[in-house]
Parts: sequence; C-alpha cells; structure tokens
Amino acid sequence: MSKEVSNTTFQKSMVHYYNELKKGYLEELEKASDKEYAKNHWQKVFFTENEFVPYKSVLFNELKFIYHHHNCLDAKTAYNKTVELIPQVRIIAEKRKNDAIALLKGNTTIDLADWYLEQIETGNATLKELILIEEKVLTASNENLIGSLAMHLAGQKLHKEFNQDDYVIANPNPKHKYEFTRKEQLLALYFLKKSMGLNLAQNNDRTKIAAFYHLIMGVPFSDYSKIKNLSIYSSLGVVPQVVDKDKVLLKYLQNIRPFFNDLSLTIAVELIDKQIEMCNSESK
Repeated sequence: MSKEVSNTTFQKSMVHYYNELKKGYLEELEKASDKEYAKNHWQKVFFTENEFVPYKSVLFNELKFIYHHHNCLDAKTAYNKTVELIPQVRIIAEKRKNDAIALLKGNTTIDLADWYLEQIETGNATLKELILIEEKVLTASNENLIGSLAMHLAGQKLHKEFNQDDYVIANPNPKHKYEFTRKEQLLALYFLKKSMGLNLAQNNDRTKIAAFYHLIMGVPFSDYSKIKNLSIYSSLGVVPQVVDKDKVLLKYLQNIRPFFNDLSLTIAVELIDKQIEMCNSESK
C-alpha cells in the first residue's frame, strides 16, 4: 500500500484475511478424516506457509521484522514506520539478490545472506530459485507487499488462537545485541577443537564432520548426499580462512575472542590472537 493508505485500511485488510483464512481452514478441517493430521497440514497451508506470502525473500523477511519491531514499540505507528522504511528494505534486498547472483557466477568472496543460507540448508529452495523469488518480490508494489504482510499477520494470529495450549510467540528474525553468523560459529568450534588437540579429519571424511557441525550448530539438512552443496561443508575446507577478506575475518575473530577469554580458555585465546596477528599483518 502507498503512503496515502491509512493504518485503518491496513487493519481492515488484516481483518479481511483473518476471516477468509479462518473460513478456509475450518472448511478443510471439517472434511478431514484424520483431524490431527489435517490440523497440522492446513495450518501450514493457511497460517504459517501460505503460498501467497513470499516468506523466502529477504525483502519480506526484513519487512516482517520491521513491523514486529515497531509494533512492539508502538502499535499505533507501526504501519506508518514500516511503510517509511520500505525503500531502504528494497535496497537491502536488491544487494542481497545481486550478491547471490555473483556467488552463483563463481565469485567466492561473497558472503551469502543468512536468510538465503537458511532456506537452502533446510531444503526450502535452491539459490537459483531464491534469486527468482527475490526478483519477483522486488517488482511488487508497496501495496502488494503490505497486503502480504497483512495476510501473514492474520495467519499468525489464527495460528496462535488454534494452538493456545502450546503456542509460543516468537520473533522469527530476532535482533539481539549478540548475534553470530554461521562462519563465526564455525570459527568458534574450530578454535575450541584445536585448543583441545582434536583432529576430526584424521579418521573421518569431511561429510561426516560437516554433519556433526550441523548437529552442534543446529542447522538441519535433508540428506547426507547433499551436504557437499551446503556452506558448512565448503567452509570446513578452508577454516579458519572462512572469508577471503582479512578485515571481515578479523571482525569475526574479535567477536568470538571474548567468549573464550571469559572462560579462561587460554590456549584457544592464544590461537585466536595468532590468527588476529596474521590478519593485521596481511592487511597492512
């Protein structure tokens, strides 16, 4: 919706979607032979994974977070604040899409957006598919984007209502003081392992090691045969040089160092410090 469309109209859109989604869900549930199975299936279809909501795009994912953030601060101004930031969100999404295209063409210096990585590693979409989705979402009007947001919010409300006993309100894309990239997690595990004298590569192939890292990092994967196509497997082949730019690696090292220092893991801190020195010397 454009800026001329009021918050009142946006709220009416949510009510409309709420009623339509609820009606569709209850109609399908009424026809079902196995109510519990149908409940899980149709809640995904109508409430949490609606095909009319572009969940896989960076643009919409950022839009969701912005609205959630401002709605928590002041529900009365959340809509207007969100609309004001759409141009900036479009710029972010365009950059993420262009990075993905560059990576697809062989530019290994690119750090793919974490949201794209999550979609790929959970088997939701391939990189090519994500690029096509982002391109389509970027061409959508503000009205369509906010319409999708209204549908998403209506679905979330219904999901909460139909799961009162075990529903947990969660921010799907939290912004905390301490957030870590997958590559920072890989570095932390690498230095912890090395400081303890563990050499997993000595008796295991990289696929098994990558699967273990997926377990520790909480990153799902669909099949062992596909692990080689995922970022964790690739990064294990170059760790600790998980990025090509020393300045970025330096930042990652500086981010993880305090946690080892707080636990008095002296050997790990010394290893990190040596890597930091190498980054500093090579960047001069």
